[in-house]
Amino acid sequence: MGHTGDFLGEATSSINPVNIYQAIKSIVFDLPQTARGILDANDVVRQKAIEAFKRGDAAEGLRHGLAWATPYLAAAGGGLVGGPAGFVAGTLIGAGAGPRLDQAGEAFAEGRYGKGAGIVTDLGVQAALTRVPAKVSVPVRPRLLRPSPNRQTQAAVRFAEQEGIPVRASTVTERPMIANLEKRLEGTVGGSAPMQAAREAEQAALTTTGTRLAQTANRGAPQTPVSAGEGVRTAVDAKIRDLHQTATTEYDIVRAAEQQQAQTIRQSGGVRAPATAAQPFTAVPLAVDLANTKAALRPLYDRMMREAEIAPPMGGKAQALGALDRLMRGPDQAPLSLVDEALGDLKAMARGADMPELRTGGQSRAAVAVQALDSRVRAAAAQAGPDVLRALEAGRAATTRKYLVAETRDLLSAEPGQVYKHLTANADTAVARLRAVQSVAPAEIPNVARAYLDDALDLATSEGGFIHTDRLFANWQKLGGETKRMLFPRPGQVAALDNFFLLAKKLGTNANPSGTANVLRAFNPTEILGYLPAKALAKVLTSQRGVKYLTTGLRLSASPAPAARALATVQVTRAAQSAGIPLPLRADESAPPAAPAGQRP
Repeated sequence: MGHTGDFLGEATSSINPVNIYQAIKSIVFDLPQTARGILDANDVVRQKAIEAFKRGDAAEGLRHGLAWATPYLAAAGGGLVGGPAGFVAGTLIGAGAGPRLDQAGEAFAEGRYGKGAGIVTDLGVQAALTRVPAKVSVPVRPRLLRPSPNRQTQAAVRFAEQEGIPVRASTVTERPMIANLEKRLEGTVGGSAPMQAAREAEQAALTTTGTRLAQTANRGAPQTPVSAGEGVRTAVDAKIRDLHQTATTEYDIVRAAEQQQAQTIRQSGGVRAPATAAQPFTAVPLAVDLANTKAALRPLYDRMMREAEIAPPMGGKAQALGALDRLMRGPDQAPLSLVDEALGDLKAMARGADMPELRTGGQSRAAVAVQALDSRVRAAAAQAGPDVLRALEAGRAATTRKYLVAETRDLLSAEPGQVYKHLTANADTAVARLRAVQSVAPAEIPNVARAYLDDALDLATSEGGFIHTDRLFANWQKLGGETKRMLFPRPGQVAALDNFFLLAKKLGTNANPSGTANVLRAFNPTEILGYLPAKALAKVLTSQRGVKYLTTGLRLSASPAPAARALATVQVTRAAQSAGIPLPLRADESAPPAAPAGQRP
């Protein structure tokens, strides 16, 4: 019975909760002293081997020598079998295996076979529990501190790391339990200061990153919705004036050619008439023959005049009728500049004749007549010389472009702030306006984008800190994908803003404590965090390095192996130390508040 009791006591030593607790406590509260104790114990075995060999007892010396070499053999063997993880496991096992193996040898030599066999069994249990499978690279993570599986959240956290934005454990994990723990820590004497400091650091970093993102949209001066809208209207108006000036300059060349030919006519009495004219010579400068065109347009003209007697025409129809009336009442030959001016109004009347859905009988006849008249105008310009034809074409193009820009201007409000709102409307409803402005004044689009981000930052920082993050995220989501791509066309801009607004929303979330019971107990089996005061735990949960160490430690603690659990303890200890909390902890620091009795975690 004595041998059996010795065997059971030694064989279950590594899985005895009391022993595990004592080992963890010694590592946590005095890790350097614990390491020195292990090395000193193994050195005692080495000294025994030396003394045995000096006495001439080679068998005992060899036994002590093998026990002393066990830690090094275990580390080397673990590295060969399991790589780096195997090396760590072998080192942790072998660190205490040398003295234990020496104890087993002494027990066998003294006839205490139960104790010796129990020690050997205990060492075998440790080796079995810490064996690292060759195909296993990452242990199973405990659910509590496992990073959120949400890909958008993961992308936002990576964005935060790149931008240097501190992220709390509740954001990384998206666990309500962690969020509630952080909220409860804010209400403690020790935890309120570090939690508040963490939030202020987050808000400052968000402001810095938001400013940088705004500057990537436009590196010029900051913009407001009013300044951006005013810039768009100013640019569109300037474009209309520029096109008008271009058309005037080109048509001046045509008019100069007419004046030059008019002088020639005064000197010679006439010039060659158009090929379609009844007479070979004419006294009209740059003459265009209208006889056939007037005959083709006579039915349309008579009908429009009858309609005008009943109901006076308005707008473009009145302008077209005026041009047609001048044309029909005038001579069969007219100067090119006058005919081309009337031709523009007639083209507006005939517009749509190429679409069956819009075609009327009058429009069809007008389209045919306008096409024939346009050919005669070009022929007259070509007869005057290539410079005149080029000027005519350039003047026409500038005029056409001017009226297209005017249509864009008609889409915009007269009030600058409304212009901005129309260009940034939700659900891509502003894409048509935005494209029109982009074609007319592309340099103003970055100002609109900058105004959007500056306006968002003004809202977030209006009361200090970085607030209204839910509203910012909602506004960004409503904007519309095509609008986002037009405002922020550079590679990665939209993705960066997606991450920024999502991260701001998550960091701005104010967790509502739900009376969760002692959350600290969820960190078992190491229970180290249960001993941390509120100040220490708050710093761990709001420190980037602390969250990293903590996640690694809790992941390792899922393994039942003593070595892995010991390594997990070290990681959690590092988490506390990374937050500036030295161990052992001061006894006067208050722990987080306990949950009300009867509540379940």
